[in-house]
Amino acid sequence: MPLEPYGTSAYVDEQGKAIATAEFQDFAPCVAVCFGCCVPEAQKKRTFLNAYDNKAMFNKVWAPLLCLTDDEKCMTDQVAVFFYDKPPFRTGMLLCIPLTCCGPPVIFSNTPKFLCIDCAPCFGSQIMVAPFNCFGLKAYLCCGNPCYTQCAYPLVGSLKNPDAFLEKLNDIVTTYHKKHAIPEGERAIFESVSGNVLDFGGTKKIGAKTGGAPPAAIEMAR
Repeated sequence: MPLEPYGTSAYVDEQGKAIATAEFQDFAPCVAVCFGCCVPEAQKKRTFLNAYDNKAMFNKVWAPLLCLTDDEKCMTDQVAVFFYDKPPFRTGMLLCIPLTCCGPPVIFSNTPKFLCIDCAPCFGSQIMVAPFNCFGLKAYLCCGNPCYTQCAYPLVGSLKNPDAFLEKLNDIVTTYHKKHAIPEGERAIFESVSGNVLDFGGTKKIGAKTGGAPPAAIEMAR
């Protein structure tokens, strides 16, 4: 469960139903710590990223008056729901043909770094998605970030400890895909991409593609 007060609004609270919940930096949904003073507590309470047994749900809240009001009725929700049998958790389709020619889709964390300095406390981490993994090819053959980062787009930003959330999400999604007999080649893979240039584009896999545990066995983040 995220640090208070994210996802704790009495109007939208579903934490008891969520299997995994992402943590946000204290300045979320703003993109940098210097804007944290503009975020009212009510906006934080309505902001959440939850994983359920069949879908993930994200609420990005707009507060037009910023910190001038702390009333939830003055804010606008922008809710996105992603079911696990559709992109980005599964390969997209061309009519009825799965587009697996360039590999499976990728859901990955991206943490900003300056050389070896972790900049996440200042800018937060992102969860990004790419439609395919380009079979693991690197930008400079044997080094550099994976080629798929060039066609990736951000899904959620200003996060804290995204790898911990993605590890749980990987288990939940794998369990769902096995239950519904979704071909393994169409399943998204989960990875963590380093922003440290000294790592030469270091990448690590999150969880196991063929793993997975029953949702009841996955400990909810508290």
